[in-house]
Amino acid sequence: MTATPIPTPIEIHEVPTAPPTVTRVTPLAPRVISRPVQLSPRPITGEVLFGEQYLGARHCGLEIINSTPEDALLILATTGTKSKILAFYVRDGDTFKLTCVPAGTYDNYVRKGHGWLGPKMRFFEPTFFGMFADPITFAETQRDGTVEYQENSLTLHSVPGGNIHLKRLDDEDRPGGE
Repeated sequence: MTATPIPTPIEIHEVPTAPPTVTRVTPLAPRVISRPVQLSPRPITGEVLFGEQYLGARHCGLEIINSTPEDALLILATTGTKSKILAFYVRDGDTFKLTCVPAGTYDNYVRKGHGWLGPKMRFFEPTFFGMFADPITFAETQRDGTVEYQENSLTLHSVPGGNIHLKRLDDEDRPGGE
């Protein structure tokens, strides 16, 4: 015969417990630490923000037609170098003619947006940063003892049949010193 093991007695004690509680954990929204942004007054149309040394001298002309709902900063930089020579402001809906562009060939950058950040030469709410696909040449020609200055025109909106195209850029592609 086989011996049946005797089970070890187990004592069961009732332990008073509180009624079960449900703890709901609500994830916190990410903390956004905001700093007040100091917007600068909008420059007037035609205000030169870089290249003041060219003001007052008669050179080639550039007419800018900004028929977009955003203000624009236009920057002329020596082609292929990103070396900025002129930067000027054109408010939304305005047209401006600059007559102090030195002869040369320039890459033309445009930054558009709302809320001017002043010395940073940026917009608080940028809508576009890019450059015209092709550089623009400005020439001065001597003729019969007088100087003729080439005039160019840029329109900041789509023009059916237009011959200038914009290409979007990343911020790191901006001209030097901007």
